[in-house]
Order: sequence, then C-alpha cells, then structure tokens
Amino acid sequence: MDVPADYPLLVKIDTTRPDFRDELSAIIDRFDPSLICVDYFDTLVRRTIAPEDVKRIACERISRMAGSNDRGSALYAARSALEVECCRENEASGKDLEFTLPALLERLWHSESFLQDMTASHFIQEAVETELSIECSVQILDHGLVDLLHAQKRKGRRIVLASDFYIPLVHFKRMLERMGILDLFDHVYISSDALLTKRSGRLFDTIIDAEGIQPSKILMIGDNIHSDGASANSRGIPSIWLNREHQHAEYAKLSSTSGNHDRIESRLMQIFRHDDRTDVFGELSLTLYAFIDDLFHRLKQNGARDVFFMAREGQLLRKLFKKYQDSRGLSGESRIRPHYFKVSRRATFLPSLRPVDEEDFFTLFRQYRRISIAEFLGSLGLDGIASTLRAQFPYSLAERQEDLPTSEAFAALLSNSFFRDSYEAARLTRQSAFRRYLESFGADFEHVNGVHFVDVGWKGTIQDNLRNIFDLLGQPYDSLKITGHYLGLIASGNVRSDSEKSGVIFSCIGHLSRNFHVFNENRALFEVALGADHGSAQSYEFDPDSGTPIIKESEFEEAELFASKIRPLQRNLKSRFQAIDDVLRDTFYPRNRLLAFTARQHARMVLRPRQKEIHWFENVYHVENFGVFEASTFGKPARGWPNPLKGILFYLKLRKHPAAVDLGFWPWLKVYQQGGSLVALRYANSRFKLIGE
Repeated sequence: MDVPADYPLLVKIDTTRPDFRDELSAIIDRFDPSLICVDYFDTLVRRTIAPEDVKRIACERISRMAGSNDRGSALYAARSALEVECCRENEASGKDLEFTLPALLERLWHSESFLQDMTASHFIQEAVETELSIECSVQILDHGLVDLLHAQKRKGRRIVLASDFYIPLVHFKRMLERMGILDLFDHVYISSDALLTKRSGRLFDTIIDAEGIQPSKILMIGDNIHSDGASANSRGIPSIWLNREHQHAEYAKLSSTSGNHDRIESRLMQIFRHDDRTDVFGELSLTLYAFIDDLFHRLKQNGARDVFFMAREGQLLRKLFKKYQDSRGLSGESRIRPHYFKVSRRATFLPSLRPVDEEDFFTLFRQYRRISIAEFLGSLGLDGIASTLRAQFPYSLAERQEDLPTSEAFAALLSNSFFRDSYEAARLTRQSAFRRYLESFGADFEHVNGVHFVDVGWKGTIQDNLRNIFDLLGQPYDSLKITGHYLGLIASGNVRSDSEKSGVIFSCIGHLSRNFHVFNENRALFEVALGADHGSAQSYEFDPDSGTPIIKESEFEEAELFASKIRPLQRNLKSRFQAIDDVLRDTFYPRNRLLAFTARQHARMVLRPRQKEIHWFENVYHVENFGVFEASTFGKPARGWPNPLKGILFYLKLRKHPAAVDLGFWPWLKVYQQGGSLVALRYANSRFKLIGE
C-alpha cells in the first residue's frame, strides 16, 4: 500500500501484481465504506483495441450503412470536430466539457449530406447500436474484480458505478447487461446524462446528494488518478487508484498498428495456409465473408428487420450471416432476423403464372426453348399428370422440340382440357399454400421497407417468380418492394422499380464491376460449394390432414456427394470465416481494400488452383432441376490430355477466335484440359494482369 503525501485520501495499488485484488479487498475493509463507487473502463473492463479506434471503426461501419465505402476516415474527422464543438457549447451553458452521443449524431447527420439517404432517427438508432456492439465486442471483464465487488455487496455495502462516458444511461445499462454485471450495481451514474463529470468533481456532488451519505463513507475505485483520485478527494471522498499504466501503454501500441493494412492482410494470409491434403478452396471463405459483410450493411441501410435466404445455396449463407451477427453481440431490434426460405425456380414457377390463355411462360422460355413437353411439365411441377396425359396426347412427351413454344406439340398441350384443368387447380392451390408458408415466418411485411431476399445469383429468376406471385396474392404483398441481394449477377432478368436486384461481389448490370472477370471465372464453384443437405423444393401444397402448408421436395440426388465432399468443405469454410471475422471485426479496414485483396485471393483459386483442387472439382457435379433435368459434370475429356501440338493449336484458336471456343463452367479448367499446363499458365497470367486495386 502506497499513500502519497499530496493525496492523503488516495491509496495506490499496482495492478501488475498477481495478488493485487487481495490487497484491494483488505484496503476496502480498512476504509469500511457504506458505499463503493467504481469506475468502468480500464477498471472493471479493458478493451482489446485502443479506445479511439472504437469510434474509428464505428464511423467506418456507419459510412458503409449509408452506402459509402470510402468515407469512414472523413466521417471520423467530422465527428471529432463536432465532439469539440459540443463540449465547448455545453461548458459555455454552465455544464462540463462533455457531450451525449445521440445529440452529436444528430448534428453529424445534418452536417454530412451522404448520411441523409437514411432518416435522422434511423441513422441515430443504427449508429448508437453500432457503437454499442463494437464496445461490447472489444471489452474483457475483470472477473476477479467483479467477484470482489459481489463479496463486498454481500457484506451490506452498496455498489454504484460512476463513469465519464458519452453513451446515455439507458444504453450504458444495456452494455452492462450484455457484459452480465448490471445486477451488481445499486445505481449507475453516467456523465453524459447531466453533462457533469467526475473530472470536474460535479458528478461526485450528484452522487453525494442522490445517495444522501457523507463523503467520508464513500470509497471511489478507478484507474484515472485525476478523475477517480484527485477529483474525488476534492469532495472529501477517499479513493483507491488502480494503476493501469501498463494497459494505457498497450492502447498506444495498439493504436499505432490498428490501421496497418499490410499487417492485417498478413494475418489473413495465415488463415489460408493449406496444410491438410483434403483442404481445398480455402480462400472462398474470404469471398463469402466479403459478401456477408457488405450484405449486412446494405440491409441495415434499408432498415431491414427480416431477410430471407433462398434455398438451397442460402442454407450456408444464412449460417454465416447468423455467425456474423452473433460475433457482434447483436440482439433485439439491432439484430436482423435471418430466415431459410425453401424456394426454387421450379417450386415458384407455377404459382407465379396467370391462367393459361394469359400466359407466355417467359421466365422459362427466355433460357430454355429446346425442351420436351415432359420437361415443361416438370418445370411446372406437374410431373404427376404425365401418365394420364400421355394416354390422350397425340405427341411424344419425351421428345425434345427444337423450339417448344412455337411447336405444334405445345399448341396442342395448351388446348388440352385435362392439362388446362390440372394447371389451373394446381396454380391456385400452390399460390394459397405459398402465402400460408410465407406468413408462417411471422415477418412484419406491412411496416418495413419491402422484403429482402438473398441468393447466390446469376439472373435472379426466383425473384422474378416471387414478384409475380406477390402481384397475384394481392394486399399487402402486391404493394411490397422486393430487393434481391446476390453474390453475383450476369443478367438482370425482369427488373422493375418494385423488384430491384444487386450483385454484391460482382455484376455486369449497368456496368462491369471491378474484377468481374475474377469472380465470374468459376461460378459453378459457388453453386457446388454452397450446396444444401436436402433436395430441391418442388411444390407448395397443403397437408391433407392438418391443412398446414408443406413443401414437397425432390429426391436428394446429391446426398452422397454432399456427405463426402460438400460438408467437409463447408466445415472448413465456416471455420475460416470465423477466423477472418476475428481479424477484421475490430479493425477499420476499408471495404475497397478488402474487395481488392479478396479478388487476388479468389484469383489464386480459379486461375492457379492446386492439383487437389482440380481433382476435387473434376469429381463433383451439379443437378439442374428446372428447364432441363440433367447433372452437369466437370471431369476431364475421355480422350485424355492433349499432346503439345494440339495444345498449341488450341492456344492459337483461343487467341484468334476466343468467342468460338466454348470454355464451359470454368474457363481456366477447360483451357488446362484442352491446351495443357503451359497454355493454362498463359491464360492465367493474362487474367491476373487485369486485376485492379
């Protein structure tokens, strides 16, 4: 115990000593206070980042919620300047040099025009929630000190918290609740509520008056020698100074490295080391992280309360989105509810259609025209009527027509009474069942800015179907705006003002997004890697016994593939996703730099794959369940590998007439299979040169 002569009421404790809590407990008993007043930051909790970096990260995230990827630093500078203004104005009005976060945010909203795409109230709510979630995610509780205070409370002493902080009491209590210590305190005093601080001593006056107790019977415990020591002593309150200078030095060190982007990227690179011979496409986790990260901010910008991840690729995406929110401690109103929505092109097609005489089946025929009557029925989910129809239909159901919509067979089908009756009955039933299924999620569709769907991409056909279904369902669905958030888009489909689509990672809609060629190089990888553990939705029906809506699913043809290859890959992707989040969650790493770094890592997978990745991809397949019902495989040609002369001829053809060469699902792999390793290397190098920062 050390009692400096100039601070007779102050006792100093060295917190680097392992037994300092025992010493603290003995000193408290020696003072024998009726009321223990304890500080919060760097007393009960320490942060894993520099305190000012909480604000920097918050500004980065808020900027992105407002739709800007590059204004975080400018927003932080504007916020810092406004903090000074607010403090000076409050002091001039008779208060202390203090501010309150909501008032500051309102001024920030008025001063920065790009924030005004959000309403002021929405912006303030999201900004407060953002800062609160960051604070909670970077705080580490001193459990030993908390246990000590609980022991003091059991001795009959009141415990109150006193903190100089700008977050209002109502939100500060939420932070204490999330840290699990709200019940420790008999009362909480925060400087921002009355704009009176410990630093000036005036918050201690408030505590003395409110508690109705003599200052000598109060004991202040904290880490700031002025605010928790000298200021308390000036009011006659004895104090214990917990010397945390080592922690303050650590903050200075953290602050100097927190914006080191090269260091952040070096840490990320460590995550992608491939030690396991069965581990493939690890960098895909970074692409998925970049997608989920941006998706979250887009949804926040739009005020979304619910988001629907469309089957089947949405199953893993939903799990990653949930993991992303969990790691930020989001709950209640600050959390977006993610739903797994069992849909498919097939299941949503028939409910999206009008009566036969009003329908052109555009969603199907814009992509699939050379199909059979049987494949047309399958796309409608009317496979079950095929046997009855076959007995009375003059054309082959199995024979593919060169252009089905203009064929005699199709005209005959549309005039067939059995088909027409079956079509209309199923159409109306499935619309009704779909509506009941949608209502089962309990989402608030009437008081939100539309409905948000998430899928892998590439044209948004399911969204087009959903838009048509909503139009046919009537109120409130026909007036709802639908927004689709896709990993990538290569065509717009049927875009309307009330049905918007965006490619979050890559898109060619309007303009070609940066590094489109990298992310578009192997779209099949996304489809295979994001496979689900169940069959595709086939139709929406009603259970004949209970009358509840059910989703009829097709046979799970990929069950063995999922168990042997997809599930192990997804397990590794989820693990790496969490590791990436641990690195990036509490940094202010610019979005544009993240996308550029992600593009380079993604390019490694699709342009310089390892042999085990090539082998993995050549032994998987993808099953189409709409239009044509076929499995797509990616194996090497049966004729074997090309000799050098054939490889050169292929390369020359690729150079002179690239449009004439069908490069399939994964262009690099096709070049590798047809032209050999040297030609594939030339192709990869030419694509790498196009990667932009």
